[in-house]
Amino acid sequence: MAGQGLKIIDTSGRDGLPAPEFMDRRPAEAPVGQHGLSGRSAGSPTAGTPGTDIRIRVAYSDAEPGVVQAVGEGAHTGCVWKINRAEKLLLKANGGKGGAGGRGENGQSGGPGRHGRDATKYRAGEDGEDGGRGGDAGAGSHGADGAPGGHAYVTVHDDDTDLLLPLKYNVSGGQGGDSGDHGMPGEGGRGGQGGEGYVW
Repeated sequence: MAGQGLKIIDTSGRDGLPAPEFMDRRPAEAPVGQHGLSGRSAGSPTAGTPGTDIRIRVAYSDAEPGVVQAVGEGAHTGCVWKINRAEKLLLKANGGKGGAGGRGENGQSGGPGRHGRDATKYRAGEDGEDGGRGGDAGAGSHGADGAPGGHAYVTVHDDDTDLLLPLKYNVSGGQGGDSGDHGMPGEGGRGGQGGEGYVW
């Protein structure tokens, strides 16, 4: 939001979009006897867009004494900004920030092992089976690049360089997006119980 007494010409680029993340509602644990599903990796964010150039010509207003007049050129042809003694004019052409990387999905925990069959008169009890392997973690994605800022071109007569005093500039490039975190691998499943013995 512009402060009191501050006018702004803003041609800044747009910030990039964050990476898509894939988080579904699958059960935290795989079914009995099955390995856990691997987490899905995060998608890619988008880069910021560059700031565009600002071109203005500044001069004293003929009709209003003490007022500085900034006349747009190029993409701003036809635009006029009037600046009185108490005001400033900010020329802002920042590059857009890069979109943030996404978090990888957690791996699903392995399913529990099947229980061993109980012993009978004719066979021994069976061992329980091993639990399933936990799923691999999904990879997080890197943040996207920030974009370069634009340029501010100001034309002024050699005798009127004091007209540059009310002007402020901000044409910095956009920051790169933050990297996303990797997901957590799923835990291995519990081993199945051994079968009961048989007594006769």
